[in-house]
Amino acid sequence: MILNQNNKPVYDPVKEYEKGNHTYLDIVGDLIVFEKIVQYIILMTIIRHLKELNRSIFMLQNKLIITKKSKRNEIYEKSKNKWIIDFGDKIKSWSDFYDIIQKEIDFLNYNKEYGKGNHTYSDIVGDLIVFEKMKERKKEGMVFILDYTENFRKIKDCDEKNYDKSTIYYDLVYNLLVEWYRDNKIIYKGRNAAIDIEVYILIDDNSIQNKVINFDNELIIAIENDRDIVKKQYQSYKEIEIFYPTKEEIKEKKNIGDIQREIFLNLLEKKVALNNLEKLKVIISNSMKIFHELSIYLLVYIIDKILIEKFTEGKEIKMFMIFANELAE
Repeated sequence: MILNQNNKPVYDPVKEYEKGNHTYLDIVGDLIVFEKIVQYIILMTIIRHLKELNRSIFMLQNKLIITKKSKRNEIYEKSKNKWIIDFGDKIKSWSDFYDIIQKEIDFLNYNKEYGKGNHTYSDIVGDLIVFEKMKERKKEGMVFILDYTENFRKIKDCDEKNYDKSTIYYDLVYNLLVEWYRDNKIIYKGRNAAIDIEVYILIDDNSIQNKVINFDNELIIAIENDRDIVKKQYQSYKEIEIFYPTKEEIKEKKNIGDIQREIFLNLLEKKVALNNLEKLKVIISNSMKIFHELSIYLLVYIIDKILIEKFTEGKEIKMFMIFANELAE
């Protein structure tokens, strides 16, 4: 039986010729059947490709974005369905950064219980209640906006005695972007507790050499399962992949951590920071090594020296940090 768009029969061979083998042959051999099968196959192919496209869009939403300060209103407009936390130009220290976060999302009063500190910050932003509040407010994700002012630029890059710029970047990249992309999805399994998060760092338009710049530089979070998606994106860009060196790859046994850091930093500098190509796609594998075994100062180098400096020079970089699929790394 062939149905029209309203599911009403337009051709019924059984009714026309009655039940029988000849009728069966007419049914299975009819051109209409072939056409319907082809239509079904085409439809299923389109649906599969749309699902793959949707998966790629959804899965790589967590990113740090370097863009022009003049785009603030544009960011607000396209993020109107998201929960926006705008630091503005108020960040002159990690303490300023913490105070704004604590005021906005410390729903369980962690600060009162444990006092100001990076562990408290981690508890605040990583608690499931943040995800629940986002859903309660019917928001589709979170957006953080930070002005890269002269005061922010002057925050010490790395000071062991105090929280510094490297701590702010760690708190944004790992405790927000990575944690709500991978970690909490695993920890709160069954809740699908993932949050699409975009962190914008706004650069003063006057510091940009090319005033008509029409791109953003990005640090994009991914996991090993995303490699096919990463591969398909920005295929026309010059691709550079950097692997964090393993102990097995290094013959010297003395101060092996220092050697690994030096090799990695040299790779970043020679292959990326000193590269003058207009469009670069950089893939950093074994990314968790940066947080576990390297000084997190390297995040300052990646964001300030590479992403921001290249942006002001009019050079585009899409950088992917690829983490393991599981928590233990």
